[in-house]
Amino acid sequence: MAVPPTITPPTPASTSLETIRDALVAEQRAKKKGLASSPAPLPLSSYSSTFTLALTTLSTPSTLTIHSVLALQVIELLLTLSIPSLATPELVSLYDEAFMTELGITMYVVFGKASNVMLLRCKGCLVSLIALENALDEQMGGQGEKAVLRVLKERLLVDPWLSKRSLFVFEVLLGELQLDAFEPFIGKGAQGSVEAGVLVKLVDVLVCSDELAPLAGKVALSWIDKILVIPGSTSSLFWISPIISGLIVSTQARTNISLYLLPLLFKARPETFLSLINSPSHNFLDPAAKIEVLESSLSILSAANTHGLIASDSSTTTPSLHALPLPIQLLSKTLTHLSPTLRISSFTLLFHCTSPSIPIPLPTFPLLQTFYLASLGEEDPAFSMGMRSATGRLLTRLKESSGKVSKDLSRPPSLKHPSPEGGEAYLLLVQSFLSTLTTHLLHSLNPAKPFRIKSNALKLLDQILSTGIDRSFSLAPGSIAGSPSTIPSPPWCSTVSLTILTPETTQTLLCLLQSTYTSLRVLAISVLERFPSPLPGYEGKEGVEKVERELLGPALKMVRSGREAAASAGAEVVALVGKTMGTEGWDLGRIGGWTTDSSAAAAGQESFLTSLMDLLDLQLAIYDTDLGRAASTTPIHGTILTLRHLFSTTLPSTLNASHRPLFLRALAIVERVWGITKVVLAANAPEGPMVDGVTDTEEARALEVEKGMEDEVGEGGNGEGEGTGGPMHKILLSATWRAMKEAGELVETLLRIPSEPSVDQLRVIWSLDDIKHIGDLYATWLALIRHRGAFMAIHPCYSRACSTLLKCGGWPEVQALPVAWLDTHLDHIVSTKTSITRRSAGIPYCILGILTAILPTNRKAFEPAFTRLFDIAESKTEDILDESRVHAMNTIQTAVLDGKVSMAVTPFVERGFLLAISMFWSRNWICRNAAMMLYAALVTRVFNARRTNLDRDHASLVQRVGIAEFFGKYPSLHEVLRSELEFSSREHLDDLPTANLHSSLFSVLMLLSLLQTPNRVDASAPSTADAFLPFVKACSKSRVWKIRDAAGDALTGLVSPSEVASVTIELLTGVQDCKENELHGRLVGALRLLEGSIAISSSALNTLIENLAPSILDRRHSYPVRSTFFNIARVNGQRSPQTFELAHAVLEESRSWDSNVSHLPGAETLVTAAFQFALTCDSDPKNLLAEGLETPFLSVQRAALAHISPVEGEEVSICAAKLSDSLRGSLIRLATSDQEASESRITALDLLVKANWKAEDEGVENVLVTLRKQHAETVIVPLREALLPLVARVADTIGLPEDITSVLSLVQSASGVDESVESREASVRALRELARPIPLSQSELFTRLVLRLLQDDDPTVRAFAEEIVEAKFSGGVPLADRPATEIVLAQVGPAPLSDYLDELGEPIKRTALD
Repeated sequence: MAVPPTITPPTPASTSLETIRDALVAEQRAKKKGLASSPAPLPLSSYSSTFTLALTTLSTPSTLTIHSVLALQVIELLLTLSIPSLATPELVSLYDEAFMTELGITMYVVFGKASNVMLLRCKGCLVSLIALENALDEQMGGQGEKAVLRVLKERLLVDPWLSKRSLFVFEVLLGELQLDAFEPFIGKGAQGSVEAGVLVKLVDVLVCSDELAPLAGKVALSWIDKILVIPGSTSSLFWISPIISGLIVSTQARTNISLYLLPLLFKARPETFLSLINSPSHNFLDPAAKIEVLESSLSILSAANTHGLIASDSSTTTPSLHALPLPIQLLSKTLTHLSPTLRISSFTLLFHCTSPSIPIPLPTFPLLQTFYLASLGEEDPAFSMGMRSATGRLLTRLKESSGKVSKDLSRPPSLKHPSPEGGEAYLLLVQSFLSTLTTHLLHSLNPAKPFRIKSNALKLLDQILSTGIDRSFSLAPGSIAGSPSTIPSPPWCSTVSLTILTPETTQTLLCLLQSTYTSLRVLAISVLERFPSPLPGYEGKEGVEKVERELLGPALKMVRSGREAAASAGAEVVALVGKTMGTEGWDLGRIGGWTTDSSAAAAGQESFLTSLMDLLDLQLAIYDTDLGRAASTTPIHGTILTLRHLFSTTLPSTLNASHRPLFLRALAIVERVWGITKVVLAANAPEGPMVDGVTDTEEARALEVEKGMEDEVGEGGNGEGEGTGGPMHKILLSATWRAMKEAGELVETLLRIPSEPSVDQLRVIWSLDDIKHIGDLYATWLALIRHRGAFMAIHPCYSRACSTLLKCGGWPEVQALPVAWLDTHLDHIVSTKTSITRRSAGIPYCILGILTAILPTNRKAFEPAFTRLFDIAESKTEDILDESRVHAMNTIQTAVLDGKVSMAVTPFVERGFLLAISMFWSRNWICRNAAMMLYAALVTRVFNARRTNLDRDHASLVQRVGIAEFFGKYPSLHEVLRSELEFSSREHLDDLPTANLHSSLFSVLMLLSLLQTPNRVDASAPSTADAFLPFVKACSKSRVWKIRDAAGDALTGLVSPSEVASVTIELLTGVQDCKENELHGRLVGALRLLEGSIAISSSALNTLIENLAPSILDRRHSYPVRSTFFNIARVNGQRSPQTFELAHAVLEESRSWDSNVSHLPGAETLVTAAFQFALTCDSDPKNLLAEGLETPFLSVQRAALAHISPVEGEEVSICAAKLSDSLRGSLIRLATSDQEASESRITALDLLVKANWKAEDEGVENVLVTLRKQHAETVIVPLREALLPLVARVADTIGLPEDITSVLSLVQSASGVDESVESREASVRALRELARPIPLSQSELFTRLVLRLLQDDDPTVRAFAEEIVEAKFSGGVPLADRPATEIVLAQVGPAPLSDYLDELGEPIKRTALD
């Protein structure tokens, strides 16, 4: 099968249309200039045939987009050119009412199928068509029938608004219809107002769809303008209520409205800003308002600020008549609010301005400082990015405004340039603000601080340093600071400067290198590399000794650690010393504890490299002697990593022949590493199994090495690795694959470093044969290594190495190597029997690595190579084995899911589907398996993971891909899928469910279930789904349960919402006469349709379901049939007493079932379905719920617990009211029974916390005793965590001091810093349940626990702890802008906590002492 062409081939129709289009364009230009057209204009008599040709092209399903656009251009030109010539008889007869109606309907249908490229063309055609109709009407004296407008309006009224077609067509109608004509469009909640009602519908689109929001905002503005320009309009404020209602709906709604509607509105009509912000219905400027109102307020202010409608400083600029003074009081509240969105929006408002050179108002600086104090601990990634972006803009404004003020102060004042008032004070305030902020950031880098604080502080510190505020800091990464070229241009003014690079700062950043967080270490190294040389605090002879003692010595020990983080940190420190302080004069062998002759003789810039390679030689010698012991005691991945860092940082910029031995020696070391590790990582035989029959996997080979070690050690061997612990074969695997990972990275570095300056240096270091040898090394590794971690780490190195070679334009032989290697790999999978693993191990990544590299520079080589993969997989010749086909399909699958080549493989998606479907019929299981994995990858690629995991409800269904859109992109799949479905539904419905089932039926049904079919605009027009429906319905007869289930799901993608009721009735009619499999299949289809639709009002369907109940629910039918029918009745809203009695009969019968019956397939499902139906019918279900909680069926327990649990937005008091005494007893029995599932017990415990407990309740003391015993004895950690809050709740209900003391003791042990996040969350929830006053003897412990939890890393823990502070320490008053720790300390004072300040952390200690 050929690759989809990159150049669209012409067709006879497209060629004719193109000729006509050119003639019409020439005619149009000639008429505008008043000249004769050349070539001759199109005869009016030919308009009819031209319309026919264009409309036929548009209505043909297989028409390509480019040809559809051409047809639309022709139609628009014909309509436009017809207007001046309407008096001509040919046109009068052509544009009759029937033709105009047909043209309007056709254009509306085409609009619905149009791609993004065609939408504007479709709109242009509609505009021209309506303009022509208006001209015809004017010619007839206003007596013409405006058929096009009528047709468009009728279609629009039945079409869903969540579509581009609806919005575009509505926008076209806006300029043509009078206000009263829009009354049918009024949305719900508009209370009869046409103006507000239409806007409500448009705002709903903004709220619901990110994709349609830009267009909806534009149309909404057009509607507002239309109403406001009506003379004498009394509804000038109609727009306020719909916009406010949309703003407070959700965060997504606020974002869309503030991005796509409010900026347009405020730009076009600035006066609307004050009307909106001062709306009496919502006091947007009230700091005490609810959070949704505050977020809406900031959204409005942010949109207004983009158009200068916020007067931040009236002294510097002339405010607009419609401007609002900066709401300082509101911002003071929102800057410290718990909501990250509020904080970042408020922060931006403080300094955003039309020009960065305008000074920031002086009262703003304390608010800026407040923001940073409150926000460094925020861990939301979006907030952190927003904060850094805003900080960059703030620093730019501070820098440029202070420079402007300093410049104005330096020149003599004049009438034109007066001396700025308060200029010196402004410069001092900028200096003070930056100094205070920098000090705070450095304090926040304390190692004891949480990661989120250190990460944010370090990134902000880097931003401040990068502005050049400290001139000794280099702004060029990788260079040594201090040279004049590194000073920014223009620099900060002389008045504003800081000295940040001090010995204390150096030590603070060096401490971060011991962190286990890679991101912290990398950023700290990046900052330290730009410090002056030598590092502050390490100057002079004493500094050299200090470097050896404090930096190099510990780092060289860390390099040889088995821990990844320690080895990486040690490597980074060694490279940092080599880069910032030079490598001459250091003897790493002596410092690190190994000494060799070569290291003693090493000198110059290569001394670090030589010493490290000496160490590697020593380590590899140990590996040669005893691989197992060396893997556990002498890890080498850290040493190789350090060597790679040193090659990148310590070599001079210009290399010569004297450096070649270093590179060759490093390459030789890599080959030694491969020789040692391949014993574990590489396949010994191409077929997979070893000679003795043991499976050839990396773990099996590691076990073989371990067995050999045990044989040598004798009976005393225990298989435990020295130093690291754990099974020896696991240690072997870890050590070998990590070593190969770093070896692969090192080889890429060895190739890249000499090529970066010039190709000539690459020639000096490497010969052509050397480079070919490196390519062979990568190919060997990826072909033989089976360990997924190893080849997943190596293949990006191979890709980068190939990218390096492709840039060597001055060395053509080297530049051509990657493409030659790619051809060799493709030949290899055909000519050599390499592997039969299901996923082909590293082979796909070997090929993908080169494809990724060549794509940006040589697309011509990419497409033939990818085409050859398809040719191999599709080949039917005996020369190509199934193993080769598997490798090709696995490579295609890997490429489909790889983001780097995703765009390049898009033209191959359709061919990929066809390949996978054809291979479903292969006789070889491994081919079918590879085809299924490819098919799944393509489905994920086309529909994306979010859409493939949607639920079955209506809200999820409308998010699916439209069936017309899918087959519009992949037209050949329509017939292929239909034929596959037809054949399988005819030949394989009687197949039994076995592993040898060679059918594509399930795969096709699964794909169809991911689509949706919208309502038909024309009920008589055929639908794309019609071709599939008969065969999908036939699948209800299949003997395979999964096929019947998949067919039911497929119906939801093929039946439009308006046809659900009729299709459901069709499925259920006569169903009682079907055989059991077909009966079940048709019921499943009906259930899926009802689940995926909105509420259906069909008396015929209700009557049918009610009449079927006795026969379908008869005991002669299987459990699955009866359970499915109960679910149908429940989803359809049935309340039939007869069905209710049948459900109770099932529940009553299940109580007498023994284990043999209850464990039958479908038995538990039947009981659950009957129970759920009975719940919907029972007006007082307390007894039924109690029975459900005590049933032995887990799914029934889940249903009962879900019914009791509070729904989203439900008040806790309402949930507590559900928990009557009888239900509470049942929940206690469920929660404390060791025989029940932990899942049910944990849910029951959570519900009991919400119950209304009273001290006078009978047996409450016994409950507490039982709960304590459970907490002490259970070994199930989640259950113990769920018990703790309930123990606290019951203890607080009883109120005895000793019970409270016991709870605090439990919380103290469960809330330690070493405990899990879940345990700490359970602890803070337990503290929150202590509503009574804490006994005086325990108040100190309670306070310590609260203060500890206020500093927790987990945001949920901190939020609960702040709730406790509000309830216990601030008297219920909101925290406002005061930190919670200050409120606690202000009430209890530091004296009671003086013995525990070190335990509570540095911030609280500092606050208490202050």
